[in-house]
Amino acid sequence: MQAMRKKREDERIQRLEDEELERRRIDQIEFELQQEARLKVVERANKAAYQNQDIVKAFNSKLLMSDVLAEREIQKELKQRKKAHEERVAREWEELDRVKMEAFDEKVKQKLVAEYDRKMANTKAIADQLHQFKMTYVKRIQDDMLEAELINRQVQEELEREALKEQERKRKQIE
Repeated sequence: MQAMRKKREDERIQRLEDEELERRRIDQIEFELQQEARLKVVERANKAAYQNQDIVKAFNSKLLMSDVLAEREIQKELKQRKKAHEERVAREWEELDRVKMEAFDEKVKQKLVAEYDRKMANTKAIADQLHQFKMTYVKRIQDDMLEAELINRQVQEELEREALKEQERKRKQIE
């Protein structure tokens, strides 16, 4: 899937580069047309200088006006095509940026989810360790208390035995 996305992006970039080359070719053609038009205008001007007759002047004037209008129409059409091309290129760049931003957002989201999961796992592990420590501590205290109680009982029993022995000894002495 990543390879397909990369391939689509590469194709889109290649298409944009091809369109840029096409735009440059069109610009070159337009430049050549303008140069050619300029040469024609200069040539007409030179002819007009030599041709002083009113009919020739009128004909040349009308011919020039016709050429100017035709050139103007060509330039308008070329300008419209150029503008449409630039708008299409801009839309494709925007789409490419949008796709890249979505991919970046998805990557960031995945990182955040992974980090959250890792932190939650750490928190659970710490909580489990704390609970285990508390249980161990409570168990040790209970064991210590039981041991102390057992020792106290043994001491009490031993004292009672000693007291009984002492009483028995005193009784035997009295007798």
